[in-house]
Amino acid sequence: MRILALSPFEPESVTGNAVTLRRIRDGLRARGHVFDVLPVSPQTGYDWVRSEVARAAPAVLHLYHSYKTGRLAALLKAWPSVVTVSGTDLNHDFQDPARRPAIEIALEHAARIVTYNPSLAARVRETLPRAAAKVRVIPKGVFLGDQPFDLRGVAGVPAGRLLFLHPGGIRRVKNNLFAVEALVPFADRVSLVFAGPTVEEAYGAAFAGRIAREPWIRHLPLIPSPAMAAAYRASDVVLNTSLSEGISNALMEAMAAGRAILAADIPGNRDLLRDGETALLYGDRADFEAKVGRLLSEPGLHRELGQAALRKARSDFSTERELDALLEAYAAAVSSRR
Repeated sequence: MRILALSPFEPESVTGNAVTLRRIRDGLRARGHVFDVLPVSPQTGYDWVRSEVARAAPAVLHLYHSYKTGRLAALLKAWPSVVTVSGTDLNHDFQDPARRPAIEIALEHAARIVTYNPSLAARVRETLPRAAAKVRVIPKGVFLGDQPFDLRGVAGVPAGRLLFLHPGGIRRVKNNLFAVEALVPFADRVSLVFAGPTVEEAYGAAFAGRIAREPWIRHLPLIPSPAMAAAYRASDVVLNTSLSEGISNALMEAMAAGRAILAADIPGNRDLLRDGETALLYGDRADFEAKVGRLLSEPGLHRELGQAALRKARSDFSTERELDALLEAYAAAVSSRR
């Protein structure tokens, strides 16, 4: 089958969504399918997109992000489509009256709507009943590379400190500054490393100015994807302070690496993690600080959580099941036009 994915990011970038796209692309190509990626941006011209899609002549289009690429769906009705709902599209763009109509058109036109997140699937069914029958929650795989990386050495982490790793871009939705402020009371006992590029310039400038005053914090803008597994394993606790999530690639990778997780108690994270079993979930700053206190006062806790997370990852995460589910969605999209 010939599949063309429209993506709001370059497939070789370091975002979690790009990691997902590369995993799918490589897996489907290994199965003999043609899977190409067409990056688009807010500045991409409509005529150019239409001509590039026509030139590629796909059997099916896969639109990643129901707004950033879904906004083009009205122009591409000649091709059957599958739309991935990822998180920020429903959690943020759908709340914008100027953007909501484009998302509605994309989801109503799609033959299948796929998501990794049961909470997002429920929201689509509730807010767009006409599209409810097309929604599928699909399994998700995970990729761990084998490139070495000395996180503690590169970040200059002193011996004896509990190391928190916060993977992901520096942007408002990731709530990076909350992590800084909430860990300040523990600055004499912990180190904090942020790993990811600055995505939003103004927020990134505020972030850089704040951490410049904290020698126990480091920001590493780029750790290559094949080295992230080594980075996770060098940490003690992987941190997620997001305001919203789909199903986080970073948290799945941390689980597969056997790391403890302290994460925001939000729908996407609750779909993936169970508080007190495979992770610690926090509700507000006081709860966050209480759980950091537990991690510091109970030396075996982070290892127990990491082992429980690893067991769940081994039983639940499967790239092969992910690819099977996507191929089923693509086949349904093609059949819808016959």
